[in-house]
Amino acid sequence: MVAASFLREQPIEMLLALIQQRPFAAAFTLFILYITYKLAIKPILFPSPYRYLPRPQRASYILGQRVVEAKGLTYLDPTTSQPVTISGPGDVVKHYARTLNTSVFVFPEPFGGETIFISDPYALNAIFSDIDKFQSDLLRSSIIEFIVGNGIVTRYGDAHRRQRKLMAPAFTPAHLKGLTPVFCKYADLMCSKITSSLTNSKDEEEAQKVDFAEYLDCTMLDIIGMAGFNYPCLALEKGRDGSELSSAFNSVNQAAIDFGLGRAIHLGMSALLYPRAATWPLSEANRRIANVNKVMDRITMGIVKKAKSSVLQEGEDLGDKKDLLSLLIKSNLTAGMSERMTDKEISGQIQTFMFAGYETSAVTTSWALYFLSQNPQVQDKLREIIKQTIKERKGVGLEELSASVMDYDDVWCEEFKYLDWILAETLRLCPPVPGNDREAMEDVVVPLMHPVRLTNGETTSKLVIKKGSRLTIGIKTVNYDTRLFGPDADEFRPERFGDLPSIHGEAKVPPYGTYSFVGGPKSCIGAKFALTEMKVLLITIVARFQLSPEPGVTIRQHQALIVRPRVETATGESAAGMPLRVKRLPHKTIGA
Repeated sequence: MVAASFLREQPIEMLLALIQQRPFAAAFTLFILYITYKLAIKPILFPSPYRYLPRPQRASYILGQRVVEAKGLTYLDPTTSQPVTISGPGDVVKHYARTLNTSVFVFPEPFGGETIFISDPYALNAIFSDIDKFQSDLLRSSIIEFIVGNGIVTRYGDAHRRQRKLMAPAFTPAHLKGLTPVFCKYADLMCSKITSSLTNSKDEEEAQKVDFAEYLDCTMLDIIGMAGFNYPCLALEKGRDGSELSSAFNSVNQAAIDFGLGRAIHLGMSALLYPRAATWPLSEANRRIANVNKVMDRITMGIVKKAKSSVLQEGEDLGDKKDLLSLLIKSNLTAGMSERMTDKEISGQIQTFMFAGYETSAVTTSWALYFLSQNPQVQDKLREIIKQTIKERKGVGLEELSASVMDYDDVWCEEFKYLDWILAETLRLCPPVPGNDREAMEDVVVPLMHPVRLTNGETTSKLVIKKGSRLTIGIKTVNYDTRLFGPDADEFRPERFGDLPSIHGEAKVPPYGTYSFVGGPKSCIGAKFALTEMKVLLITIVARFQLSPEPGVTIRQHQALIVRPRVETATGESAAGMPLRVKRLPHKTIGA
């Protein structure tokens, strides 16, 4: 009776006493109560504003559809009645969109949470256009800033507008013309390295295995080092860790994709309780990233100080300095005091340049070579176009071509439109980032190009998005939309970009024909830079080598920091890479 009376009169004290005596039992009880509330009580007391949107059946009451993304989705193919497993980056949600026949649906999250998945062009355009109302959620932005620095990628609002305005002059066609020789120099050097490896083989006429992922990683590192901030990464000479900066950068990337059980729990609890805790040094991976970031900060601040001193000495004329960083510093020094970036902000752009200008370009070029090896008719057509175009513009035969004979105007001439289509098709099928997360900062209504049939029988042509809602932009899903790209949207066919359905124009798809560079104010500021270097590399490679698939392996898309190629053998072995068979074509001069 006394205990019961005590419990009635002092419930808080009693509860605290029980927690102290049995903390694990108390934690488990609280967890069960939390799950019960989220899954059973909250939906009744506070119905979701999205309860009538289509959604797949929840795969797990606790983990939602994330368990499907982790394990893959197996279903019976309706035409063959054979089981098919989907596990590639962005493929599960693409499958849901198709089977639900909708471009907007609810993706069930762990513990009763919801994400609104959107692949409707009108809605995407509205979301991308308004970076004040739609921003990265705190968890995602904290992790990205922790990994790639505090550059323009992580900025929104006035900070983003200020940084983009200062950086824009460095990415104009006029400035890219001065950087094209850098692209050409390293394209020739890479091809020379590949040729040397083939020359040392027993039979020069036999096609040999070449891992283009390794070569392209090193080439893009060297390009972004010199074109980005006049820093020699020496990757083609010494490997990806050939310089202190590239070694530190690669260490961060390796730690970032270390998703052991401890880190997975850490990130999951951070998402539930306090997003900024995701970067705390509670896991070994986070501690490694934090330590390497100190090294990165020291190196990048040194690069900025050196570049700033050089720009101040050169004055208005930068001389032969054409790197992005020098132009950014010049632009920054001439801006008003309130518009300027601090040296710390400028140093943050270096890590952003490396992440956005190295990995994504290397991976996309790898996939382009893969598709060319799988489609010899496309490869032969491109080679013939290169032969005719360079002969007409430069008076040089294919067997004499080195990248150094080309300039920016050659790379972007109308005759190479087919190469533009090849890259657009590659980016469409293999976007480096298959999805993009956003959070609504306020209540917003966005239009829908494709009306959505709700589960209550009604149809809507608009989507009411509530403040705090989490959204996933289905970049890969919209890139595979048969309404935008034709009934064969799952296939590699570059010619489609010469005859797209009329609805593609009505959808107002961003420049370059797909959503892979995103759109609006947060679109990739270096898109033209990336396309120029990729075109230079593809022209040089296709002119010098004949490509064919490596037998006995399957190459799949694999999610790392970005989507990378992964090789699987018949014996079940798996590793990152892009192995292709390469045969030398007749060539009189190698390198510039």
